[in-house]
Amino acid sequence: MSPPRSDGSCRSSLSVHGTESRRRVLETFGRLGLELLAPVHQVLSGEVGYDELHLLRLYALCRASAAVQTENSAAGSGNSRRISFKR
Repeated sequence: MSPPRSDGSCRSSLSVHGTESRRRVLETFGRLGLELLAPVHQVLSGEVGYDELHLLRLYALCRASAAVQTENSAAGSGNSRRISFKR
């Protein structure tokens, strides 16, 4: 697994399966949630093993976290004010 990039994003070269398989897994996580692996494993008919699902779930969590951080940075950048305390 590749380390996070300096900008906080994750590289997508995690999967031992092809990009199409990775896309299907991530879409399935999007529909079913990230909490449980068994439903995703069942929907994919066992084509992707649990070790791979664990890695792709971490990847999805990393992407979601990076998106939230970017969203919060963008929302906060226009509203930030300097506060000075006079003595």
